[in-house]
Amino acid sequence: MGISVVRRADDRSGVNAEPTWRSRWSAGGMLAALDVIAVLAAITLERTLPSSFGHVPLGWSAAYACAVMAGLSTRGLYGWRQRRGGLDLIATIIAVTAVAAMATLSLRTALGAEPDLASRIVRLWLFTATYLVSAHIGGLLALRRLRAGEVIGSRTLIVGAGDVGQTIARRLQAMPSLGLMPIGFVDDEPPEGDDALALPRLGGVDDLTAILEAHSVDCVIVAFPNRRDHEIAGTVRALARRGVEVLIVPRLFEDLTTRVHVERLGGYALLSQRHARPGGVAIACKYALERIVAAAALVVLSPLLLAIAIAVRRSGPGPVLFRQPRVGLDGHEFELLKFRTMHGDPEVDGHVDTHWLAATLGTEGGAPGPDRSTPVGIRLRRWSLDELPQLFNIVRGDMALIGPRPERVAYARLLSERIYRYGDRHRVRSGLTGWAQIKDLRGESSLPDRVAWDNDYIENWSFWLDLKILLLTVPALVRHARAKP
Repeated sequence: MGISVVRRADDRSGVNAEPTWRSRWSAGGMLAALDVIAVLAAITLERTLPSSFGHVPLGWSAAYACAVMAGLSTRGLYGWRQRRGGLDLIATIIAVTAVAAMATLSLRTALGAEPDLASRIVRLWLFTATYLVSAHIGGLLALRRLRAGEVIGSRTLIVGAGDVGQTIARRLQAMPSLGLMPIGFVDDEPPEGDDALALPRLGGVDDLTAILEAHSVDCVIVAFPNRRDHEIAGTVRALARRGVEVLIVPRLFEDLTTRVHVERLGGYALLSQRHARPGGVAIACKYALERIVAAAALVVLSPLLLAIAIAVRRSGPGPVLFRQPRVGLDGHEFELLKFRTMHGDPEVDGHVDTHWLAATLGTEGGAPGPDRSTPVGIRLRRWSLDELPQLFNIVRGDMALIGPRPERVAYARLLSERIYRYGDRHRVRSGLTGWAQIKDLRGESSLPDRVAWDNDYIENWSFWLDLKILLLTVPALVRHARAKP
């Protein structure tokens, strides 16, 4: 529900059956207050700084400020828990302030235009957008830091202790900055042995009211409990009446995209959605544009590529470029290029990540082999500079700039048989960077999580998503480099 001080799951001293609406207001109210201050500061700056074409009249500045705040509120920026990333937030603020500026200009023009009015409004818009972005992002960073430190958060109950419920619990535990602090499960027939659960089972669905009161629950996530749908629907309505926030994992959740609309058929709700078409014209335009960008990048980066090639050549015997068959679009095999970073031949000396593959597949063997990295190779991999020759793969059409990372042929065959939806990644060209990589899922990370993010990228693809991934790649590289010893 709202934000409250996090207590231990067994702390029952703070029983509170009433909705903590004041806690919910504290997050949205804080963000709204920061935005009001930012807008007032922008208006003050616009009226204070010298201008050759005058200033926006104070009354119209106030009207503009009201339009901006109303627009931000309508777009959901003052909910207690933000669901937007930083780039989406910036885009929303710029769009809302621009629409408010155009509306103010149009209305003022209709009532009688003033000389240089457009220039004044544009300057006010620029000041407002800049201040709002800074204030809102600063506020969100402060909230996330408090949540990550478990200083504040919403005590969250998961109804359903099956595979989906347990996956949700583990991901919430790994991402405390979301502000949802899971405290336990509610299910009538959980998996055998509570030791297998990521969190304790607090009771059955019939005990839900008592559990809410005993543990001061703020939020409930419904994740396929062992009950009939009409019984769960009644439970959800009862929770809503108590003021508890309810999040529902929908059926066919893996196939839902961000382009979902609710249609009505009598008393029934129908979900309508649009899928990105991997073979459509838009994707073809993406590939063509990326080949042009890759060719330009090769020209701009040619001095760096030459310097790296010389360093690799001097690092020891062997070719400058490492070539390896990989699997890309529709299972097509191509020869991936990288700068050589190791001594020896992986086909002779073995792959360094066979232990990771064995652990991923749940098989025995695959002990880590000796580290064959060259000193130059260690530095190149730390900043992912060894991947730069793949720009040639992009120009040739084997790869894309953005997409799922390609896997070795032998590994891809095994993983397609053992990892759920792994083969669905091959609906698009493999990429130099991707959605999973900027989520820090690279190297010997969780493969099911990488597959989930890759398929999420494909099903929700847009040019804006590609731009976001490009802009977030550099921060991801910096985090990766800092994490390396």
